Amino acid sequence: MDHTLETLVLTQPIPKKNYIRDGLRYHYEERSLAQAVLQKLARIASGLRSAQILLEHGLLQEQAALCRMIDEFQEDVCFLSFGILDGDLSDRHQQYLDAFYDGTDNENHSPQSFLEKKNEVPRKKIRSYIANHKLSPLNPSGAISASLQISNVFSGYVHGASLNIMEMYHPTPPKFLTRGMSGSRLQEDHRVDFHNFVYRGIMAFCFATRAIGDSDLNQRAYEFLVEWENS
Repeated sequence: MDHTLETLVLTQPIPKKNYIRDGLRYHYEERSLAQAVLQKLARIASGLRSAQILLEHGLLQEQAALCRMIDEFQEDVCFLSFGILDGDLSDRHQQYLDAFYDGTDNENHSPQSFLEKKNEVPRKKIRSYIANHKLSPLNPSGAISASLQISNVFSGYVHGASLNIMEMYHPTPPKFLTRGMSGSRLQEDHRVDFHNFVYRGIMAFCFATRAIGDSDLNQRAYEFLVEWENS
């Protein structure tokens, strides 16, 4: 993933320097779909690495919460990549880009503006778009149902639902396992689930390399996907 991302970054114009709130920032001046894809791929790669570290140390609440974030990044990559492949910057895609890039190129962005609600594309709209796209591997109803199920299962880790927090409880003596749950059955369950997130992360890279137009990288990404499927 790291090598693929590094190669794809070179296909885009160099980000511009910008000073926001007395700090140096970089931003893509073109604010394109492809550049948004690259940024989401960066979070998938770093997120999977971080989640794996948390998993190995038994910090399962945090690992699962991070996987929920990764899940949405993967959906974003598919949503954006499909738009590129269709050659169509739809109103929905433009709405996404406007919210995503909001404030990135404005050095006078006021603190108050960060409190304003962005006009983001609702998550259910993104899932519906992906599920009904011709490149989606699942039937629309099945794809939407699967996405909702993943979101609902992992949302409790993000928001700290009692049901999920009580997985940390140990009865003898009564305590919460805040130092991790290494060696537990639950850790093995999370390890199995994590395999699926890696798989979907690789699939996101497959769609991205196809959309951005690097056939060699795309072929290698699909070969790695098949290898992962057989592992």
